Amino acid sequence: MKRFSPYISAGLVATMFYSLYQIKQTLGSMPKFADALHHTTILSLFSICGLLALGLSLSGFKSLDDSLKYVSYFGFFGSIVIVLVVWLLPFFV
Repeated sequence: MKRFSPYISAGLVATMFYSLYQIKQTLGSMPKFADALHHTTILSLFSICGLLALGLSLSGFKSLDDSLKYVSYFGFFGSIVIVLVVWLLPFFV
């Protein structure tokens, strides 16, 4: 399980990026998108998924496999970007 956790983390982050894209396409304008992200359910869902992706990706950093490290980097930095966008975008739009 530990070997697959970075892949699970990367898949989770990719799903979160795709969800953000779908929310943006559905709502159309940027202010509506920011208001939707500030909804409590979306904030908590993306925060929990981001923390889960962070924890899962950290286990890949201990591996000596280079390809696994790149997957871990994507999961780690992608989850940070997602959580920052979801939490901070409503304050700037």
